[in-house]
Amino acid sequence: MKTKCITYIALVNLFLYTLRGVYGYADTMYLKDGSLLVGKVVHRKAERVVFKNSYGIFTINTALIKKVYITQNYLEDVEVHKMLHQNYDEASIKKNFLSGLDKKNYIWSGGQVSLDMFFLLVPGDLGDVLPFGISMMIIYDQGFDFVFYDQRNFWMPGLRLETGYLHFEKEHSKIIGYVNFAGPLWYISIHDKHPGRFFISVLPGLAVMKIEKSDYHARTTTFALHSCFGYEYSLGNIFLSFSIDNMYIYDRDIDFTPLGFRVGAGYELW
Repeated sequence: MKTKCITYIALVNLFLYTLRGVYGYADTMYLKDGSLLVGKVVHRKAERVVFKNSYGIFTINTALIKKVYITQNYLEDVEVHKMLHQNYDEASIKKNFLSGLDKKNYIWSGGQVSLDMFFLLVPGDLGDVLPFGISMMIIYDQGFDFVFYDQRNFWMPGLRLETGYLHFEKEHSKIIGYVNFAGPLWYISIHDKHPGRFFISVLPGLAVMKIEKSDYHARTTTFALHSCFGYEYSLGNIFLSFSIDNMYIYDRDIDFTPLGFRVGAGYELW
């Protein structure tokens, strides 16, 4: 009987934890230095959590956290303070509780770097000569939510920087190039507890292209555009990504618009 009761309580707690984002539960965070924070954990990773209350949004190292209490209303936060023999101001606790619930979107204020491999097809007339190619890029993403902590805007983009190498070759024909792109990147979170998110980017840039055929050689620097739609999955500080990509590289004689997909892996720096 005792075992069944413990199992039932554990299942109820798990159920409540799963639905807490839906019903607006907040958090009281008990730190190892003895202090208490009332608000909302808006995002968590292996090494840190992003926490929000009336003072703003800030990052806390998980090594500094002793326990997190899930509360349904500010009166329960008051009871946590009493239980832990902490001084408290009820009005301040209520304010932090409501502020914590106000914004539950993913907060993106850090930077991350990744190495991505592209597999590209070439449509049109050029595809008859060079049907496919590959590309490898180093990518850096930077979020700017720290600028608008109190007014998280879904449409606020981050910055993506890309630099890489293109290679298309078949028989005696070859196109190789070095590309650099920079532009806006939007992340679309599925849920504040879900470790994955979608992303969209449209990046203008420059391409230095070298064209070789058996009887022809040319080199040019030209405008380029790279757009993509993809999905990123977080494994703590490491993440994996997949996307569908399209590039446009300007040439006055023939369209060069390779398209395909890419896979990548990266590391969140901060």
